[in-house]
Amino acid sequence: MRASLTPGGSWANGGCATGDSTDSEVADIPLPSGPLPPLPGETPPPKQEAKITYESAPVLRDLRKEAAAFVPVAVKRKLEAQKAQLKSEEEEAASEAAAATTEQGATGLGFVTKVNAAPDVNVDEEMKRFNVEMEDVADDER
Repeated sequence: MRASLTPGGSWANGGCATGDSTDSEVADIPLPSGPLPPLPGETPPPKQEAKITYESAPVLRDLRKEAAAFVPVAVKRKLEAQKAQLKSEEEEAASEAAAATTEQGATGLGFVTKVNAAPDVNVDEEMKRFNVEMEDVADDER
């Protein structure tokens, strides 16, 4: 049989109660918490197996976003080439527009002094054509 220490601090189950065979230094050492390990020849108490429960919630994925993240290298190169071409075309158009405003008489502040939104037209010829059309319409109504 094995001796064990009771919560009050005394030995039980046939252990040494007087402490005559134990030095005072050793008697002051506290025992570890929990059950003591089995003595040789004793069978250890059966261990309870830990029951593990795995739980999982559904994960909602945005497949469109994931598909946009994966772009094959060939497609990526093609897109970059198209972007570069559009950028160069925009820069070319901007430089042509800047050149056109300087030809039309832009001041040093960047304001255009003369703007001609309509094409160059001979006003006298256009008035004559208009009058002829108006006479034809007037003749048709009669």
